Amino acid sequence: MNNENTTTTTLTTTNLTPTTAITGTATLLPTYRNPIMKSEEDDLIAFNQETIKSTTGRASNSTPVVTAAETAKPRVEASTSNAAISTNQSALVAKVDNRHKKRKKTQNQLRKRRYQQAVFILGKKAKDQEAGTPVDEDEIKRLKQIVEDYEIFLKKKQSESQNESTNQSSSLKRNHSITESQGTLPKKPRRSEGEQSSSTAARHFCDVARDGLQVAVIDVNSSSPSTVQERWVEIDVRLSSMVLSYVLDNPAGPYPEFDSSETVRGYRVIKCADQSSLDFLTGSVAKISNAFVGLQLRLIPAKDIPKRPRARIWLPPLEDPGEKLLKCIKLQNRTIPGINKWQLIKEEKPNKASRPILVAICDESIEALAKADNKISFGIRKARIKIFQGDKAADEDDTDEVDDASQLLRNGDIKEPQDEQ
Repeated sequence: MNNENTTTTTLTTTNLTPTTAITGTATLLPTYRNPIMKSEEDDLIAFNQETIKSTTGRASNSTPVVTAAETAKPRVEASTSNAAISTNQSALVAKVDNRHKKRKKTQNQLRKRRYQQAVFILGKKAKDQEAGTPVDEDEIKRLKQIVEDYEIFLKKKQSESQNESTNQSSSLKRNHSITESQGTLPKKPRRSEGEQSSSTAARHFCDVARDGLQVAVIDVNSSSPSTVQERWVEIDVRLSSMVLSYVLDNPAGPYPEFDSSETVRGYRVIKCADQSSLDFLTGSVAKISNAFVGLQLRLIPAKDIPKRPRARIWLPPLEDPGEKLLKCIKLQNRTIPGINKWQLIKEEKPNKASRPILVAICDESIEALAKADNKISFGIRKARIKIFQGDKAADEDDTDEVDDASQLLRNGDIKEPQDEQ
């Protein structure tokens, strides 16, 4: 009896052990005082297999916890790995871009270096040909091809940069129009009557004369500034080429600097930046003084510009050139002394009733004009003429501050008859 009870107890203890292992505490098996025999171990393995098969259809209380933990862990690892992968990819892209830029820069440098070497070698080959040394024609063709390819590359690059600048300017214009439509930009103030539209402020003759670094180019053979003005482009080219040669021969400087944008009394005035520039210009004009047929050029200080009398004449608003109108004046007024020496200075802005021109006249013509009440024959009218003889009013007139005839007549307190306008 006792033996049966003991055996039952032993089996019960033995059966409890694997059940505890399946409920999730397999890692915490109790330590048995009695060692397990080989036959008992086989029984335990068989029992475990049967128990696992029977419990596959249902879930224990601990199974969802284990599954949740196991399924949550890979998700965290996946998100972390994706972030790391994206970071690595961005770093790789940046490295590739940097390498591409360096490679592109290196290629441009190599292309330029090959071009420079080709130009240098072609120069040596040309000298060898002049000396009678035979050269390789294929090598020369190859070098010329390198030079042509590089020049094509430069032209393409310049066109691309121009297109980019054009696109940027167009975008700026669009933005400007948008901001203007929104009313964010202030409107420009309207120019009052008589205000000059030129960005360069007009200056009186006295302001020019006080500057000792300003000189005028004149023709010694003529008393009119028109002879120099008619060929000023040719004179400008010759003087500019001399300045260019000096700058290239003296790269360290200093260089002469000039401004020839102004005219006074019809004469071209050149402003020199300093005394050395003035000395350079004086020598240059002396070298080309007789280079133009019919001209003898010379520099004079601006204060010594000839004060030849000038006159403004109001003619009908014809579209003919000023020289043609002046020729008609000379033919219709042959009795005026010295009229054949009159020279056109400039054609002024016409208005609805008249077209004023400014001419250089002679001293011997003034008395005859005064006897004719300062009127000359032109067409079917007696055209009014106003004379300037180098006084302050004449100097102010050179600044173009008075342009239309009506304003000039008001300043002179002259009332023009209605039938003459």
